[in-house]
Amino acid sequence: MPRTVEDVLKDIEEHPERHRHDFNELTACCIIEGAFVMYLMEAHSKGAPLGRNGGVACDVVSGPCACGAWH
Repeated sequence: MPRTVEDVLKDIEEHPERHRHDFNELTACCIIEGAFVMYLMEAHSKGAPLGRNGGVACDVVSGPCACGAWH
């Protein structure tokens, strides 16, 4: 069964521990049916918080991050 945006959003909400990704894993998690879904990247930083840097929520545990740093 193909993954849907709704499936991923529900999984982020119910199991945030599964969504502590490095950059490559985050990118792969945000691809649905061959298309990158930007909204899912934002959902990771809100639903599976990893911390904040300069007032911006982090979205990865390693690699280039939404906060502007490289973790």
